[in-house]
Amino acid sequence: MDKIKYVYLEDMIILNVKVNNFAADALLWLKRGLQLICIFFENIFYDAQATEVLKTHLQNAYERTLKPYHGFIVQSTIKVG
Repeated sequence: MDKIKYVYLEDMIILNVKVNNFAADALLWLKRGLQLICIFFENIFYDAQATEVLKTHLQNAYERTLKPYHGFIVQSTIKVG
C-alpha cells in the first residue's frame, strides 16, 4: 500500500523476510511454476515425433522442475491426476 516506501519488489521481500519469510517462499514457488510451464512448452516445441499427447510433455516438465520439492503424497496425487 505504501508506494513510496516499497518502490521495488525487493523492498517488499526484504521487509517480509524480516517478518515471516512468506514472500520469499511465494516467489520461489512462482519461479518453479514458471519453469514448469517453460519446460512444458519447450517439450512441445522440440517434439521430434510431433505427438499430440500433452500428458507426456507435462509429466516430463514436472519431473524436471517440481518433483524434487514435493513429498510422496503430492507426487502420488500428480501421477493420478
